[in-house]
Amino acid sequence: MCKKPFFMLLFLIPIAIPPQAQAFFNQCTVGEMQWIPFPYMKLSEYNREKWKLADGQKLDPNKYRALYEVIGFSYGGDFKGFNLPNLVGRVMVGAGENYLLAEEFGRRQIALTEQHLPAHEHANTETKYFVENNRAKLAGQQIMVTEAKPKEITKTTESTGNSQAFSNLQPYLTLVPIICADGEYPT
Repeated sequence: MCKKPFFMLLFLIPIAIPPQAQAFFNQCTVGEMQWIPFPYMKLSEYNREKWKLADGQKLDPNKYRALYEVIGFSYGGDFKGFNLPNLVGRVMVGAGENYLLAEEFGRRQIALTEQHLPAHEHANTETKYFVENNRAKLAGQQIMVTEAKPKEITKTTESTGNSQAFSNLQPYLTLVPIICADGEYPT
């Protein structure tokens, strides 16, 4: 049987979001956040003005007055504007007793050092038998030991490793974080 190579071409065709789905984005509360499973640019131009990427970008408080009143400088900013939350490459954790609002923590990679390890030893004690005073007899191909005394030898392991950082990421699925900048004011 003759096997022919099989090739498959995949074309990515931009598909517009149906009007019913676009209508979902028309109604929102200022400061509301959503995760969308498609590129931000597929939102209509109107909805891109209403919803902003939650990527830490700086916005003008005069143009986005309601959003500024809701989040203020919680996520940074200066006299030129206020920052949106930056959820790119991050997960959300509920603010409360142990976590302050807008607090950033965690690392993508970490390198463990000796300070991270519990105190411990790697001593290895072995018992060896040594021949004393040359008291051994040759019997064919073997050496017969007639007198031997035990002696303990303690060995320690050498330092190893190269302190390379390793990934500390949990399993994940990427989505696009957006925040409502123009909608109903929260009451």
